[in-house]
Amino acid sequence: MSFSASLQLPFSVATIHLLKPAALAIALLGGCVGQQADTKQMEKNLQQRTKQSDEELAQTRTRARLGQEIATLREQELPQLRNELERAQHQVREILKEQDDLKHRITLLERQKSSGMETSGATTESRLDSLDVVIGKILLHVDALEKRLEALEKR
Repeated sequence: MSFSASLQLPFSVATIHLLKPAALAIALLGGCVGQQADTKQMEKNLQQRTKQSDEELAQTRTRARLGQEIATLREQELPQLRNELERAQHQVREILKEQDDLKHRITLLERQKSSGMETSGATTESRLDSLDVVIGKILLHVDALEKRLEALEKR
């Protein structure tokens, strides 16, 4: 007996030839289903990466815009603010200087006033004293005139 005769297959050779394309189709379809799952996973990963890239791009654009704004502030607005600050500081120094001058003037005026009042008071007192003397002399003179008038009337 030959080797092929001892082995009996449940299928005929013609059936095997017919089954080959079906098996190949099943294998290919199984591979397609696997590839389809792989494709969906790749698509999902790609969408996640795209979303992440979009977020990174938005952050990069925001950083760039903020960097530009900072540069503008440094170049234009900061020097302008410094100039305004210097002007304000100068005005404050001038006002403080004027305030010190006014305080000094007030002190001088208060001194003059207090010494002026003493001088004025002393001057007024001396004037009153001299007026008292003059009035006293006038009264004495009036007395003398009255006595003379009385003496003349008696005659």
